[in-house]
Formats: sequence, C-alpha cells, structure tokens
Amino acid sequence: MFSIFDQFILVMAGLSCLFFIAIQVLVFRFIGAAGVLKWLMNVYWISTILGEGLTIFFARNVSAFHGRGPAELVIVFLVSFILYSLMAFLYVLFILGPYESSVRLRIVQEMDRYYPKGCSLAALLQAYNTEIILKRRLGRLMEAGDISYDGHLYHLKKEINLFLVTDRMVAQLNEFINGPKGDQKQSL
Repeated sequence: MFSIFDQFILVMAGLSCLFFIAIQVLVFRFIGAAGVLKWLMNVYWISTILGEGLTIFFARNVSAFHGRGPAELVIVFLVSFILYSLMAFLYVLFILGPYESSVRLRIVQEMDRYYPKGCSLAALLQAYNTEIILKRRLGRLMEAGDISYDGHLYHLKKEINLFLVTDRMVAQLNEFINGPKGDQKQSL
C-alpha cells in the first residue's frame, strides 16, 4: 500500500517530531517562563537539524535509495521536513500550548515544586498570582518582539501581528453590522 519512500518519509518525520518533544521536555525543565518562546524556536531548529540530518544520512545509505537521483532525495527531505513541521506545530497547538496556559495545570505544576511536603494556600498565592502571570506574559511578548516597554508604557511593536488579525477582522465585521462605534446602542 505504501511505498518504501512513503514509509521512510513517515518514519523520519515522526522521529524528528519525537526529537522535538524529547528536547522540548528536557530544555523546558531548566528555562524560566520568559524563555519559552525563544527556546521553543531553538528546540524546533535543533530537532530539525538532528531529524533531517538523520533523514539525509539514512537516505544516502539505505539500499532502496541507491541509484536514485538527487532530485528524489531532495523531495524525500522536503516532504519529511514539511510533515515534521506540521507534527511539531500540532504538538505545540494542542498539547504544549494548553499545558502552558492552563490554570489547573499551572497550579499542579506549582504544587509539584513542594512535593511531597505539600504547600499552603499562601505559598500558592505568592507563586501564582495575577501580577506574576501578567509579568510572565508581558515578558514573553517582549521577548517575541511583539511589544516594547519604555519604562512607563507598553507599546505594540509590529504593524502586523498575527494574533491581532482575527480580532481586527471581527471588529471590522462588527462595525459593518452594527455601524461605527459611536452609533452602537448601549445594552443594559
């Protein structure tokens, strides 16, 4: 059903994704909350180099590939890279993202620091309060280059921010349906 090339591409893309997950789990144990975005990209590129390096190595040394032209090897590499990138994206979107932002899991993560002794409500409130959460998130946004801080105020840095595109589209649609902001009726 699947050719040897298809199987090879799937295995190598999966292996690259496993590298990504393993390195991410290892690295994220040692970085602070502010380094998540930077290290996520670093982990992605390190895993890409490892996984795709193995793809090239095995493609050149597997007997099924002998006698194949360089164009076929490039296609195998590119398709494997695209599949790996999609797998890593889905992992971040559906597993890592919710884990990093989930309130319940964050509390469990904080409590794990005190295991097996246990921790008090005061300790949890000190470690997990809105000021700390806001500072972490603002730090991540500054590190990503989305915002800047001039000592008094935070500012958006980029003209086009992918996170804001959908918000602007919804706002324009809302304005089209309801009229300009000044024309909207106040609801009680």
